[in-house]
Amino acid sequence: MVVDFLDKSDLVFGIGCSFTRIHYGMDEFDKKTLVHVTNSSDDINKDYSPDHAVIGDAKLVLDPTHYEVKSFLGLKSKRKF
Repeated sequence: MVVDFLDKSDLVFGIGCSFTRIHYGMDEFDKKTLVHVTNSSDDINKDYSPDHAVIGDAKLVLDPTHYEVKSFLGLKSKRKF
């Protein structure tokens, strides 16, 4: 199922992960726009070079990101931050 979603995506948003390259299975991130949100700068560019990197706590990053995306789409969102 994950393979199907990745095949159809053009953007991968990784939150709290290290994007470690594996030696089995698929390796599709090089063909996608990669956004990497992590609280450790050691994870950035470890195995993949993200198009956009954000270093910070997931909740502190995602709350304003969620608000801005909903605003961009013209949807109402309660600001919690």
